[in-house]
Amino acid sequence: MARQIRVEIAGYARVAVTEHNADVHRQISDIVAGLQSRTTPNAAQIQFARQIGRQRSIEGLALTEVIEAYHIAFRETWDELLRWSRDRHRGLDALSQVGLLWSWIHRLSAAVADAHAEKSMVSEGARTMWRQELIDALIDRRLGRESEVVAERLGYRLEKDEFTVICCAADSNDGINELNARLAASVGVGHCGNHADQSFTISQGVPTDTLLQIIRDSRPASPFGIGVARQGLGGAAMSLRDAADAFKHAQSAGAEINFETDWLAATVAAHARRFDAILSVGTSVARRNPRLADAVRAYASSGFSISACARELGIHPNSVKYRLQRWSALTGWRFDTFLGLVNSVASLSQAAHDAPAVVPAGNDAATLPERAQSQKDA
Repeated sequence: MARQIRVEIAGYARVAVTEHNADVHRQISDIVAGLQSRTTPNAAQIQFARQIGRQRSIEGLALTEVIEAYHIAFRETWDELLRWSRDRHRGLDALSQVGLLWSWIHRLSAAVADAHAEKSMVSEGARTMWRQELIDALIDRRLGRESEVVAERLGYRLEKDEFTVICCAADSNDGINELNARLAASVGVGHCGNHADQSFTISQGVPTDTLLQIIRDSRPASPFGIGVARQGLGGAAMSLRDAADAFKHAQSAGAEINFETDWLAATVAAHARRFDAILSVGTSVARRNPRLADAVRAYASSGFSISACARELGIHPNSVKYRLQRWSALTGWRFDTFLGLVNSVASLSQAAHDAPAVVPAGNDAATLPERAQSQKDA
């Protein structure tokens, strides 16, 4: 009978098989004995049902799953009772047991539900507190034994799968609760909580596609940042920082930003003031001369090929050369050096987070000399 419950309700995979078999066997034996003696559940049997309700709550099963499991067990018990009666041509005996069996169903289910609900309220309150403690510890990098204990209470296995953190804008309590419920129903371990104006989802063992879909469904059209998957509690703290930096870039881009693939832009966005002294020349040139900025951006994204860049922009290759030369002249950054390339690309990323300057069409610093250059080339 326990096997049938596990087949029909996936959540029971969280319950140890030996424990589950023993619990089902004891309760079914009590029911059969009660039907034979025509007695209702006694105090000890009610208390055992409450114990099971509390335990299933601790194991993370929803109340609906637990009640459904009882219905399956009672259904199987009734079917077996009918088979026994038919074999002995004693159908009336089975019918006479309906009221008593219903009494057992009602009283045991009520005890289980009541204890599960009580435990869930206490457990959810504790989990909410532990989530907040863990997020605060990761942000402050307090990674000692106390934080490890909190993580373990939440179900994380510190020496097992890598941690991945996702950062979004802070959500309402109802939104956070809904997201935590969806995470609890998925494979692996995941918890979400707010910190100031941000929310963090800390996952372990949740497939990436599943995790991202849960976030997208919970926060449609909202940008978010994705941290790099890392091992251990220290790795979780770094992934959280990745996600927070990526989220700052995502807010400007209006999209999902993965720190692993967009780490440069995310780092610049998160530490704009720190890099301003280095990149301000480029950001200033980019704001005043959008055509130069477009050329640099297209040159970088087209494999540093003049011809590919020209095709992307729809202009003559010589115009691309002129714009790149003009950019180097105004910034002092050469494209044949690593530092010049990095500074140029990083400054464009920083400029993208600023309000764009309004430049009349055809009137930026590149246009007039470029026309002369194009006429000369013709």
